[in-house]
Amino acid sequence: MNQLSKFLTIVVSTLSLISFCQQVFDIGLSGVFANVVEYYRFVINEVLGIFRITLPQSLLDLWTLSFLGAAAYVKSDNIEGSRLLRDVDTRKFIRHWKIIYFFCLGISFFGLGILLTIIYPLTYVDELQSEPANLIRSSARNVIFIVLGLFVFFVLNAYAPSL
Repeated sequence: MNQLSKFLTIVVSTLSLISFCQQVFDIGLSGVFANVVEYYRFVINEVLGIFRITLPQSLLDLWTLSFLGAAAYVKSDNIEGSRLLRDVDTRKFIRHWKIIYFFCLGISFFGLGILLTIIYPLTYVDELQSEPANLIRSSARNVIFIVLGLFVFFVLNAYAPSL
């Protein structure tokens, strides 16, 4: 289940970045590639449609990335020992505090900041981290997968036959 979650996170992150780049840089998409991005946008709009929210697509893409970053952070093992929460006694919080924390990080775009710190994974490492090398390798590998997916998508799109 953990591998499936990681795979889906990388796929959705890549689709969010593809959609964002396509919107910002006005890149034309052809055939199947346009359908994939349109389907992603449809799903995101339907999810937010539950809350009756209508926002520009580039903002929705950034918000999706923010929630993915928040989910990755909240899902981390021993989050209570992270730099942000180290001095806070989380035992005093309500039972499901991580869910509230997830929504606060996602809605406020702090989750996007968490994703941006993945680019420089040493921000996670300090003297209290028992295995910093594994964390650096894991986060760097995820960034490489996302960037590689973005690159492959746009290269295939560029060489796809136009209809």
